[in-house]
Amino acid sequence: MFPLELLVAKKTENGSIRPIVIPPDSKWPAENVIDTFRSSIGLKRRELYERIKDIEYQAKNPKTVRSMALLLERISKFRDSFQVPSSEVRRFLFSLGPAVRPEERHTLVEMAAKHFSVGKQEIEDALYGDIEPEQRLISVPDITPDWLVRNYNLEQIETLIYKAKSMVVKKLSNWLPFIDAIKELGLMFEALNEEGLTVIIDGPNSIFGGMDRYGSALAQAFSLLAGSSSWSISATVSIGGKDYSVQLDQSLNYYLPEKREGMLDKTYPEPINIDGRLYFPSSVMDIDGKKVYVDIVRNDDINRILKRDSKIRASGYNWITVYIGPSKNWSNYPLRFRSKIDWSLVQAYARKTLPKETKADYVMAALSKLYPDIDAIIDFLDSNGLPLSIVEKYGYKVSWNGIVPSIEKS
Repeated sequence: MFPLELLVAKKTENGSIRPIVIPPDSKWPAENVIDTFRSSIGLKRRELYERIKDIEYQAKNPKTVRSMALLLERISKFRDSFQVPSSEVRRFLFSLGPAVRPEERHTLVEMAAKHFSVGKQEIEDALYGDIEPEQRLISVPDITPDWLVRNYNLEQIETLIYKAKSMVVKKLSNWLPFIDAIKELGLMFEALNEEGLTVIIDGPNSIFGGMDRYGSALAQAFSLLAGSSSWSISATVSIGGKDYSVQLDQSLNYYLPEKREGMLDKTYPEPINIDGRLYFPSSVMDIDGKKVYVDIVRNDDINRILKRDSKIRASGYNWITVYIGPSKNWSNYPLRFRSKIDWSLVQAYARKTLPKETKADYVMAALSKLYPDIDAIIDFLDSNGLPLSIVEKYGYKVSWNGIVPSIEKS
């Protein structure tokens, strides 16, 4: 994302806002920014900044130039401007005492050069060579203007989404990997069985008071869904104390990077549908013949997660949650892991907490499994000391043909 002050967007009278994107085949100012970086190899970062300002003066919107330069700066390589560690040079000079006059400073620099066996200019470079403006550009990646424009467009949209109170996603062509990804990012969401599927993702301003980390995760979520052939989002963003509506869809794909990481191909469990709300487990385990749904979460809001879990279990599903992360909110939770899950502990916890099966549950399950094998049912009843007539309590009817019984469902 870019700093908010670099956002280039159009606001309308009806309270909506839309990021202004650039066609990928537009070479200005991307080509100029790339050429300036490549011709500045060996210069200090502050000298590079001055060259970028020259392009800004020529642009209709200097923010566009500044944003592209920032994007390219992140992926270029810089090194500190010294041959000896700056901290050691400063420590040595400070130990010699203050230099009031220029000639005194000159003398101290000469002493330092002799001490470190380097030239005086190397000492001058090393004095403050470890601060960013003094770092030197040593390499620029081999990118095209098309790449820079597309990634600029993506980060402009991410910068806007970062300020969202909530984001509603619809019409996504590949839901399961997207859901898996937003759970990995620690986002809170609600999935409704409406219009195919509707996912409402909470924003940082709605529940976390603008938490930077959560806002960044929400912006990353957009970059994941934008890689799909079909998608649409609506959001409410808060900028400068005012709310704006955002409506975006797959028509923007033309302006965005063509390939994105994060939507990996793997097998995903199908969701559980409870009263029109969908719940997506991370995996499914078989514990003593019972299906147990396991959800892996990275969100700090333990109260909301546990409330959700209670609702799912009350609907008859064996569901447990595993938390991964450092949050103190989960410090007393039995299935809390810093990074790697110990699945043996998860399985042991599942066995311990599964609802205890009653005698009636046991008989009902056995009859359902054995029917219509009458001989097997009779053997089961005999081995458990149960009369044949007990099957009538479980929805079966016993009839006799002489001394031979017949069992049918009522």
